[in-house]
Amino acid sequence: VVATLGVVASVCSAASRPQTLPEGGETPFEYDPARAARALALTELSYCIKDKRENYLSDAHVEAVVTQATSGGRAVVGFDATDATVFVAYRGSSNTRNWIENAKIVKTTPFGKDGPYADVAVERGFWDWYRDLNASGVFESVVKTSAQYGVKDVKVVGHSAGGACATLFAFDFSALRSFPDDLSLVSSTTFGSPRVGDSNFADAYTLAMSPQRENAVTTRVTHARDVVPHLPQERLLHFRHVSREVFYDEPNAHYDVCDGSGEDPECSNACAPLGCTSVNDHMDYLNVSLGVAGCPAARVRGAAEARGESAEEAASHVESPRIDYPDIPVDVLLRWTDEPAATS
Repeated sequence: VVATLGVVASVCSAASRPQTLPEGGETPFEYDPARAARALALTELSYCIKDKRENYLSDAHVEAVVTQATSGGRAVVGFDATDATVFVAYRGSSNTRNWIENAKIVKTTPFGKDGPYADVAVERGFWDWYRDLNASGVFESVVKTSAQYGVKDVKVVGHSAGGACATLFAFDFSALRSFPDDLSLVSSTTFGSPRVGDSNFADAYTLAMSPQRENAVTTRVTHARDVVPHLPQERLLHFRHVSREVFYDEPNAHYDVCDGSGEDPECSNACAPLGCTSVNDHMDYLNVSLGVAGCPAARVRGAAEARGESAEEAASHVESPRIDYPDIPVDVLLRWTDEPAATS
């Protein structure tokens, strides 16, 4: 499989449904494959950087690599010169299969006992992961990077459980106003994100990101039979995705812009609830292998760009490794269907 960070825009230029779907109070949505490819490159960076001196991605100036020993989480904070933004990239689990097979799903309502978000529930493991990373320096790094480069726009990206962290970051930024008022969140882009919270969370998130509030664009990219977007369960555990989903087919050749519900039955949910069991599709987005196994190819592509090759030229002769991961057994997915007790 040839990595296509620089050429995915041309490969995926034809969508089978309209790209612009403004609705009600939702931020008008327009999908840009080239911007998604850049978001994926920053997401890949979160897996493939050991410290900020090993940055291989041109025009991405890494200022902080934040890690959390207990969860194993990582976030990379820096300045993206391609669009003059501060970026935050959350890495997924270092062992996706182990995380899926051993997860314990419990809802929590962490946003106070009073106020507009008292009844908003999220999955406790994702919340703890996000909270611990931020306590380790993510917020401070964002503010510092903004001041260093003199920019006020912030974007967040993430894959897998890192996508859940990115969604929580966007909610924290736009709804809870955890950052200085002069900073502005412009986008949240995730790849293979699980469901983060209940319907109250999805509704509160949509309002917070709307033109009446933050006016930021959410893009939640899914791929074919990727198992993770179907966890935790929608129908039995009452979790719900945030919108807007963009669904890619198996070869990453065509995409659909999905409806604004977050749970479009014609997109990733077409194989729900137990027909989506693929780890391969979870670790492969836009024909780029995510996770640490794909890092050598990522570094070679970066070195080629540093020598003056374009992203397209580098992608033409650097292969992203294709690793064959076994599907998740259905009985494992059924373990995610026990109704958890809500906790505060």
